Amino acid sequence: MKNNDLRSNYPMNNVTNNYPINDVNDLNLDMSLKLAVVGGIITTIGDAIATYAASLAVNEAIESTITDRRESQEQEARLKQLENQINLLNQKIEQLTKSDK
Repeated sequence: MKNNDLRSNYPMNNVTNNYPINDVNDLNLDMSLKLAVVGGIITTIGDAIATYAASLAVNEAIESTITDRRESQEQEARLKQLENQINLLNQKIEQLTKSDK
C-alpha cells in the first residue's frame, strides 16, 4: 500500500502530526471533557469544605450562645447575692442605730 492510499481513506482538510483533523478534534474534545471532570471534582471538594466550614461556624455560634447564657445567669446570681448582702447590712445598720437611741 502506498502512503497516498492510506490518506485517501480519511477525510482530511488538514493534517497535524500525521493525524486526520477529525482525530485531532476528538483529542481536543477528550481533553476538554477531562478538564471538565477535574473541574467538577475540584468544585465538589470545594463545596464539601464550605459545607464543613459552615457546620463548624454553626456549632461555634451555638456554643457561644450557651456560654453567654451561662455567664449571664451566673452574673445574675452574683448580683442577687450582693443585693441580699446589702439588704442584710442595711437591716443591721438600722438595728444598730435604733439600739443607740
